[in-house]
Amino acid sequence: RTYIDKAGVMQTAEIDEPRFLKQGLLIEAGATNLYTYSEQWGAGSRVTTTNNSGDSPRGDKTMALVVEDTAATEHYTQDRNIVLTAGTTYCYSVFVKAHTSPRNLYLRVASGSTAQAFFDPVTGDWAGNGGGTEFVSRGIENTGNGIYRIWMTFTAALSQSTVIRLQLANGVTASYTGDGVSGIYVWGAQLEESPFPTSYIKTAASTATRAPDLW
Repeated sequence: RTYIDKAGVMQTAEIDEPRFLKQGLLIEAGATNLYTYSEQWGAGSRVTTTNNSGDSPRGDKTMALVVEDTAATEHYTQDRNIVLTAGTTYCYSVFVKAHTSPRNLYLRVASGSTAQAFFDPVTGDWAGNGGGTEFVSRGIENTGNGIYRIWMTFTAALSQSTVIRLQLANGVTASYTGDGVSGIYVWGAQLEESPFPTSYIKTAASTATRAPDLW
């Protein structure tokens, strides 16, 4: 189980070890991260993604740097195609940090169910309004060192495989002519059945589950 300690560093608790945040003891229900390879991305579309390029909330160099090319189109990381269940509310979250030549992050549910939010990593605030037919809410957590955890909740419209995407944006414009140098750092993507984000669950080739806290 992960938690962010009083110094602002993400830690992993051992079995039976309590997790103390700045606000006090963290007690959570169980959850499953449906987003595989939560810290690694392969080839997407019209971007270069370099994994292990920036310091993560955990303190290691595992944030991925996503940089656009010069095409006049959309620029995004490798998609995740995840089977959703109609009528279920999901929370999609990711940690982000501004690049030296920054772009906004476009958090997007791109097929079947639609939801979107644009985040400015320089100001640490939303750019424009959230939207999409299935969009419910969004939120921001400042985790320190220029890193934010941003999240968006939505209710799936259909029971089907759905495209979950991390995309670059020029302001609130998703399709634009790139400059070949601008981008953003991303890390720790999570998709869970929940109306709010829970503590981060790392995944690799398969989904991963955090057991509930017992007391």
